[in-house]
Amino acid sequence: KTSEAADKKKKEEDDKNAALAKPKGKPDKYWFRHRPCYQEGVVWYARTLTERQGYSDAELLLNKLDRDPKTFKDVRAMSATARAHLYLKQKNYDAAIPALESALALSKKKKEKVRLAYILAQVYQERGNNAQAFKLFDKVLDYSPSYEMEFNARLNIALNDEKSTADDIASTLIKMSKDAKNVDYGAQIYFTLAQIALKKNDKPKCIGYLKEALAAPSRNPQQKAEAYYLMATLENESENYVVAKAYYDSASTTFAANDPRKGTAGLYANNLLDIARNISIINLQDSLLRLAGLSTKEKREAAARIKKAQLEASKAKFGANTQGSGKLSDIELAEAAKLSRFFGFDRDNVKRGKKEFEKKWGTDRRLEDNWNRSSRRSNGEFNKTGSDDVA
Repeated sequence: KTSEAADKKKKEEDDKNAALAKPKGKPDKYWFRHRPCYQEGVVWYARTLTERQGYSDAELLLNKLDRDPKTFKDVRAMSATARAHLYLKQKNYDAAIPALESALALSKKKKEKVRLAYILAQVYQERGNNAQAFKLFDKVLDYSPSYEMEFNARLNIALNDEKSTADDIASTLIKMSKDAKNVDYGAQIYFTLAQIALKKNDKPKCIGYLKEALAAPSRNPQQKAEAYYLMATLENESENYVVAKAYYDSASTTFAANDPRKGTAGLYANNLLDIARNISIINLQDSLLRLAGLSTKEKREAAARIKKAQLEASKAKFGANTQGSGKLSDIELAEAAKLSRFFGFDRDNVKRGKKEFEKKWGTDRRLEDNWNRSSRRSNGEFNKTGSDDVA
């Protein structure tokens, strides 16, 4: 009996050890209580190499894992995600698409699935496949994402909608902008409307929506930069160089430091500087010639129109930033210049005139009668020689 009990105990221990050595459903054999983490370590090492731009070595490691029949299913999902990240870092979108599709199919976590579906939709959108992008952004909503991701998915659904009319899409988005939950997303909504209008080749409507986007609240400075840059591009294409320069300046100062368009916007602004200055000189001469030929009454009427244009430029789409300040921004001056050719609306011209004045007359001139005469005589008196002695 003692021997039978000992044998039974030994058999139980052997069965227990066997169970630990070969858990059910595992593709490999190992002698540890917990599954080895070697394969996961390989994936993370591949990710590290990707961040260090060791793309070839990272791909070799992931290929080895994918070819190994003993690789665990969850590690295969990790590997597919890491491979997609590898290709996205290289902007190899054609290769990233199958990797993302594989990762989406293999992933079991809802949070991971919604993220992968959103990224895949963005890649399809980047490649111009609007139908697939629309389908995947719509799929994102099925995973009950966070409100911000849901909001952005709905915007992208509208952007990639090829079946609904532009008016129907605009009506839906404008309705979204009036929702209290979306008060901080107005800039995004109107920028999306501008993109849709541009796809329909309706540039005037696009510019109108961009002005709404710039006037609307936004928690994201990058969104403002996008609107500035697109507006500058459209104005440049329309040869409105003074206005385009002002928007390129604003885009250059608003873009993030690591955005390559920051340098591009600054370059455009610098290149347009001379063109804008020459146009301003032409406008100045035209304005002076026209004003010289007007009667006193007509000059007063022209002055009233100029002031009205200035106030409208200040109060309209950019009014939230300058209303009541009495001072216009570069963009507002440029917009006003489109309505009137009055030389004072050209800030570059005004600055240049100020510098030329200070160079000739100095910076310590008092505001007084006959300031430019060496002898400060009042009532227009001249010196004995009858000449105008200028300091």
